[in-house]
Amino acid sequence: MASQNPPEHPPPPPPPPPPPPPLPPLLPQVYGSTTTNANDSNRRPHYDEVITRESLQYRAQRLQMEEQQQQQMRENYYSSV
Repeated sequence: MASQNPPEHPPPPPPPPPPPPPLPPLLPQVYGSTTTNANDSNRRPHYDEVITRESLQYRAQRLQMEEQQQQQMRENYYSSV
C-alpha cells in the first residue's frame, strides 16, 4: 500500500554532463603550406573585415549628415527667433 502513494519529494535532477575534453592543438599539416595562406590574406581581406570597414564608413557618413542637419535646424531656429 505504501508503494502506491506518490513520493513527497521529486527525485534529484541528474548531474550535469562532464565538460567536453579540450581540443588538441592544430597541427601545421592541417593548413598545408603557410605561404599560400599568407598570399591569400595579403591579396584579399577577410569578409568580416570588409563588412566592418564598410559599416564604419557608412556610420561615419551618417553621423556627419545628421550633425549637419541638426546644425542647420539650430541655425534656422535661431535666425527665426
